[in-house]
Amino acid sequence: MSLILDTGPLYASLDRADQYHRACRALIESSEETLVIPAPVLVEVDFWIEKHLDPGVLLALLADIEAGAYAVENLHPSDYTRVRQICDRHSDAGVGFVDAAVLAIVERLDEPKLATLDHHHFAAFRPRHLDALTLLPNALPAGADDAASEAQTKRPVGVAREKLAGTESGLWRMPGADAGSDV
Repeated sequence: MSLILDTGPLYASLDRADQYHRACRALIESSEETLVIPAPVLVEVDFWIEKHLDPGVLLALLADIEAGAYAVENLHPSDYTRVRQICDRHSDAGVGFVDAAVLAIVERLDEPKLATLDHHHFAAFRPRHLDALTLLPNALPAGADDAASEAQTKRPVGVAREKLAGTESGLWRMPGADAGSDV
């Protein structure tokens, strides 16, 4: 089993100013499973890092990937058919390539859960391999950052999370859209 990371939790774990930083950092650091980043997620994370954080954060994240803290999962040729199906089915709900690619990878890897802050979209999806995904973190109340406690971690913090001191950023989370039909 793996913990697949959507853009929101990965970015929030890197940005101390993000309201979900503590909850997402605790989720990632306490996981004993392989942390999997779908390759398209890296493009979005790069965008948000460039927009809000120091460029060194991306370099540190890449160093963490090189060191094995995260596994990057590329799309297989057959995944593009599924991505197209998901995008078509949810075109009225604003579901784009990255969300569809994440779901296609979750299905292919037969994972029952997903780390995402985009509960609105992913709760509406009906994956092929089960009735519904378990979405983590479980609850996303306003002020979740204040309510979450620092995790006592079994996993090293990683270079990227060490580079965060003094970074400035606006708050960001995946925007919600109206729920679409089942996939």
